[in-house]
Amino acid sequence: ASHKHNLISNPYMLKLPENALRICHLVLRYDHSSKNLIFDRKLKEGSGESIYGLEVAMSLSIDNDFIRKAGEIRKNIIDKGEQFLNTKKSRYNKNVYMDSCSVCGKKPNFLKSLETHHITEQNKADSNGYINHSHKDSAFNLITLCNDCHKNLHSNGLKIVTQETIKGNQIKIIK
Repeated sequence: ASHKHNLISNPYMLKLPENALRICHLVLRYDHSSKNLIFDRKLKEGSGESIYGLEVAMSLSIDNDFIRKAGEIRKNIIDKGEQFLNTKKSRYNKNVYMDSCSVCGKKPNFLKSLETHHITEQNKADSNGYINHSHKDSAFNLITLCNDCHKNLHSNGLKIVTQETIKGNQIKIIK
């Protein structure tokens, strides 16, 4: 076990025969609602995120101004191509990437996260999780929203409707 993310590019490691080494990690994320650091205790393939200090800092209730400034620095590093794009996936469907709000386009920052919304509500599913002939967690029934758009949707009785077009799915919000 190691927290050295550049270990996989070490010359010794590169000389190992193919399949001699399996690189895995445990997922670490910050839950904004409970203000806790969450450890997913399942092994995931790959070396994982190399920049997770802000998640640790948030769980320790470090000053928001400090976290905001550190977040700007991290974003600058990421924008320069030194880190991959956000690869966070929905907990409901691993094929749904949560990189920006589908309504307003906001990207997650270090104080606000994105959420998955079921277009057709989960409570409409049968005991096996199906709504009509599709599972409630199918990618076409999920949409990524920022906290503000998600609250607005629920508190104002709004509904999301998707429409297939030649340019991809169009999202409309109706009353």
